Amino acid sequence: MPRLSVVVPLHNVGAFAESTLRSLAVNARPDFEFLLVDDCSTDSTPRTVDRWAERIPRARVIRHERNMGIAQARNSGIDAANGEFLTFLDGDDWYGPGHLAALVSAMEELGCDFARTDHVRVTGTERVIRRPPAPVRGLVMDPRDGIAPADTETMVDYPFVWAGIYHRRLFEDGAMRFATELRTAEDRLWIWRLHLRARTYASLGLHGVFYRRGVATSLTRIRDSRQLD
Repeated sequence: MPRLSVVVPLHNVGAFAESTLRSLAVNARPDFEFLLVDDCSTDSTPRTVDRWAERIPRARVIRHERNMGIAQARNSGIDAANGEFLTFLDGDDWYGPGHLAALVSAMEELGCDFARTDHVRVTGTERVIRRPPAPVRGLVMDPRDGIAPADTETMVDYPFVWAGIYHRRLFEDGAMRFATELRTAEDRLWIWRLHLRARTYASLGLHGVFYRRGVATSLTRIRDSRQLD
């Protein structure tokens, strides 16, 4: 069994896929696997994925015959994953060197169901560190305590599923799949379910995942009916 499965949904991210996939190669270990889910891209993404899949150890390409959205793309990756731990990376973001090894090491030490991490928000040349609103770092906590109080920013207000690592037991029997009926904001519902299902979690001070803002194709930038979800 691989130690870690990394699920990477990609759809028409040809301008960014090169840096995303290169960061996977830099982080690769023999006990890591990478599920590259091409959600029926129509640009250069499929060619870039195929080229890098030959260079990244234990990389597998999963292709959708029609565009099904990021929720199903992540679900396809989850269903194919064999690792003891799972994590996610969007197709236009990237990892710093050593990030995945640090994630796995923290989970092995803490023994919790999931852990959330800081991330670096990238807007052009600007870099800003964003931190989960957890009360403490590096200690095991009750996920339900990460929901309340309602009038304060809490862990369910940090809906970045790729800023974390999750134990395989959370996904057993078809649990913890993303809601495919949502075209955006699927991560927010998933984070709520995570805090209600899991028994233990922790917050980690790692700065190795880089979140690219201002991408024209990002659902956070699109102003159409999908935002109503």
